[in-house]
Amino acid sequence: MSMPRSARQLAAAVRSLFRIRAYESTDATGLRRVWHQGTEGADLLTWVNADGTVARQELTLLDDHFVWTPEGFRTATLDESDGARAVRFDPQISRERVSAAHVALREYPGDDKYILNMRRIIAKTMGELMEGAEFVMTKNVPVPGGGESSSSGRALFYWAGIALALAAAAAAILALR
Repeated sequence: MSMPRSARQLAAAVRSLFRIRAYESTDATGLRRVWHQGTEGADLLTWVNADGTVARQELTLLDDHFVWTPEGFRTATLDESDGARAVRFDPQISRERVSAAHVALREYPGDDKYILNMRRIIAKTMGELMEGAEFVMTKNVPVPGGGESSSSGRALFYWAGIALALAAAAAAILALR
């Protein structure tokens, strides 16, 4: 069962991530797997195709789990109640998990492109949740350097949603203390 975590614990987990170069390998489908492991309870596993495009990412922050593919985005929790670690997917995207991950990933000070890509995915998902859009999966998450065009009004609405999400996350964190 998921225990409430402080923003400080989640941010420390993100800051502790580093790439394990010895683990970079190619699987049977030709996708290269890149593993980032943190010392504070964070893991990021990224699958990259031959042209360098991210094909899949899985992020674990303590006992929260996030999966992104081009087909969509899902949230889950890790359950270790039976002695084995199992991923339990949420019936729909958990606003609470996404909000906490968004706050934690904002604290990442580095420039690793895979961590930054997951940060963008989480931020985009948070923005969509704050817009109140009904969806089960996030579609067509832009890749770094991609030229997604949008009007300045839409961009302003997006950033206003992010600001509201941060305010909601801060209020939730303060309520846990």
